[in-house]
Amino acid sequence: MTNRAESHIARPVRAIHVNVVGGFSLIELAVVLVILGLIAGGILTGQSLIRSAQLNGITSDLSRYVSATQTFQDRYDDLPGDMSNATDVWGAVHVTPATCALTVGTGMQTCNGDGDRMIEDTSSNPNSNEIFRYWQQLANAGLVEGSFTGVTGPTHAHYASVSGQNVPDTKISKVGISVYHYGDANGTILVNNSPDILFEGTYGNSLLVGLDETGANQGYFLSPAELWSIDKKMDDGRPGTGKIVTYETHTHCHNATASDTVAIANTAEYKLASNLTGCAMLLRGAF
Repeated sequence: MTNRAESHIARPVRAIHVNVVGGFSLIELAVVLVILGLIAGGILTGQSLIRSAQLNGITSDLSRYVSATQTFQDRYDDLPGDMSNATDVWGAVHVTPATCALTVGTGMQTCNGDGDRMIEDTSSNPNSNEIFRYWQQLANAGLVEGSFTGVTGPTHAHYASVSGQNVPDTKISKVGISVYHYGDANGTILVNNSPDILFEGTYGNSLLVGLDETGANQGYFLSPAELWSIDKKMDDGRPGTGKIVTYETHTHCHNATASDTVAIANTAEYKLASNLTGCAMLLRGAF
């Protein structure tokens, strides 16, 4: 008779062999590629959303500065920077106008403009630095945020803009917003002793948006498609006509040749197929 205990004697366990294949299977590779695609797509989408927010911020800034200038005019019956009795309100940087124009004051001290409704630099009016006192006086009046020096930057004697110092910055690094009286542009006008850089038309006091350069904010920072999108929303969608324009000499931005005629301005179009960052922008006749 078999002992019951014998039936429970441990038997040897057969080894189980698992074949491990080196590398990834096709399914695993497909999953990895899908994940990488989602990550890349998320990054690109995020960058696009950030850029869109930056550009929307610029258009909001322009509207805000136009509104602030109108409020300033209603309050003081003068344009900021051009205000002829500004020192009566905020004190004088210096009693000598030509020295005042080039000197940084303390607190709210500022300089008088000449009251001619043209916001000019010291090359046009040596006794005032209106294009930079403009921002300082808007801030003095509590109509814009920030603190501004009221004088030109170090790279140009008359109109060197430095974002965040003498002009406001934007959500895009080193892109600022300047103000400048261009007046009327035609085939013979000279701007700052250089050949005309503008499409023909009336500019008056304009807001300039671009990278800081040795002068005003005229540096490229937009692609043609980006500026066209802004122009189409705010204006007529053309680079040489309406309120939103670019510079005639920015030929990476549009298809016009530098000829400065009404016909050129009316027929110029943005180079929408180009991915080059070749555009700066102006809001002409802003106030």
